[in-house]
Amino acid sequence: MSSGIDRGSNCGTDRGVDRSLDRNPDGSSDGNPQHGPERYAGRAVLALVLTLLGLAAGCAVGPRYQRPAATAPSAAVPAAWKTEPPWQQAAPKDSIAKGAWWQVFHDPALDAYEQQLLQANQSLLAARERLEQSRSLARVATSGFFPQLSADPGALSQGAGVNRPLSGAPTATSYAQHVFTIPFNISYEADLFGDVRHRVEAANASL
Repeated sequence: MSSGIDRGSNCGTDRGVDRSLDRNPDGSSDGNPQHGPERYAGRAVLALVLTLLGLAAGCAVGPRYQRPAATAPSAAVPAAWKTEPPWQQAAPKDSIAKGAWWQVFHDPALDAYEQQLLQANQSLLAARERLEQSRSLARVATSGFFPQLSADPGALSQGAGVNRPLSGAPTATSYAQHVFTIPFNISYEADLFGDVRHRVEAANASL
């Protein structure tokens, strides 16, 4: 009879000890401290850091533009490609200054025609206008380095004479008032990530 009582008391004591081990000092049901508020705070900090890194990566505008160098092919012309008489291989003289090449003929009529051609050449005029447009766009892109200032001045003048019609008692006074306003706005954006610099480089590369 006594042994049954002892076993019952021991089982009750063991279950009580097991329940106490499953609880934290703060009352939580898990004994691992990583499941507490500290774990959620660490996750929030990690999410914030990842978000800031993603935003910083999105502000990058790419590497500096480098114009590729034009290189002539160095390989020799194969023998199978050589021309046969009466044809011969071309020898361009691109390094020679062209200038007024027609003057070598010493023909006044040809000189006059060439001058008229240069003055009325629409292709040259269009090319010159495109060059001026590219230069203007480059100057507009360069303006991003400087502060922007805008103003909208205005003036207002109004008055009334002595003989003006009145709905009430007549008055023998006149008045005039002038209002002048000069509102302005100034703004500046620092080129922290090189956006303006890259736009200027792109505009200069198109010249």
